[in-house]
Amino acid sequence: MKKLNLIIFLVFALILISCNNDEPNETPVNPDNDVSFITDGVLIINEGLFGQGNGEISYYDFSTNKVSHQIFYNINNKLLGDLPYRLAVSDDVAIITVNNSNKVYIVNLHNFLLLSEYDVPSPREIVFRDLRHIYVSSLTESYLYVINSIDNSISKIYCDRPIKQIIEVNSKIYGLAWSNYYSGKANKFVMVIDLVQNQLIDSIEVGIEPQTIVYKDNYLWVLSTGGYMHEENAKISKISLDNHQIVHYWNFPNNNDYPSYLIIRNGKMYFLNNNAIQSATIDDHNILSINTLYAASSSSSLYYLMWDGDDNCFWVSDVKDYMHNGSVYKISENGELLLTIEAELVPGMICRIL
Repeated sequence: MKKLNLIIFLVFALILISCNNDEPNETPVNPDNDVSFITDGVLIINEGLFGQGNGEISYYDFSTNKVSHQIFYNINNKLLGDLPYRLAVSDDVAIITVNNSNKVYIVNLHNFLLLSEYDVPSPREIVFRDLRHIYVSSLTESYLYVINSIDNSISKIYCDRPIKQIIEVNSKIYGLAWSNYYSGKANKFVMVIDLVQNQLIDSIEVGIEPQTIVYKDNYLWVLSTGGYMHEENAKISKISLDNHQIVHYWNFPNNNDYPSYLIIRNGKMYFLNNNAIQSATIDDHNILSINTLYAASSSSSLYYLMWDGDDNCFWVSDVKDYMHNGSVYKISENGELLLTIEAELVPGMICRIL
């Protein structure tokens, strides 16, 4: 009986996936008529279902208030791949990492024509310094990969364990050792890579599963989740850039907190937690005081958060149940819902384009 129920469930799930082709009002992308269609709006990475190879990118145009889906495929007649994850833009190009397909794509930002592609194992986060120095982290490998798109070469820098989010400050890459799954090594460090020497020079111990690193006021701020199994309370660590020592850290009050995507502005810290956008301040007793800015409904599952300094608002993605198309919300600084954009399967990163 249990086997029969399992078979029925799997058949039903496959029907849901195969029938999930209903599109919202969509503006088709025509490369012949729309040479530079990406001008002022947001790009949305739709990660798709794991292992299905149905990830894509949507574009919402502020001038028309319309969304265009599957822009990579429609322009290039090529599938983007399995689990697109991050997108970085600079001037006229965009870099896209596609994790399970082991690909990094470089496209023209304004018309999304494919310019070049590179093989990188499980690529994740991007630091785009220039076309000769595109730094890409890997989910599975203990290296930081360096793409030179001018001569089409790839080099790598050993970093002891896989790192996820990376930022560049003062010619150093600070990378978060977020997972111990592939390395078996402790996932509670910030790895420091000198870009002049192209080598690992230091590591900084923080909380378990560091998820976000932010550079602010000459300090590094690291948000650690505490671990998928809640091995310890989540925490925020404040680190001196001068000596890489922790100046102070603040624990989250509840063990079931699992925050992500730290943003710091105007003396407040913002993050996703408990299916809500929350804010935190440090009170007179040096304790985190947490408030909810925007709470999602029970049918929602907030997934990615960013701050848009041009429109002074938050953008947050909602993956719903991971089986149906999700949404992206524009939220005011006061927590008011300003706009809803219909995305595709598992909307993740959102990138503001001017």
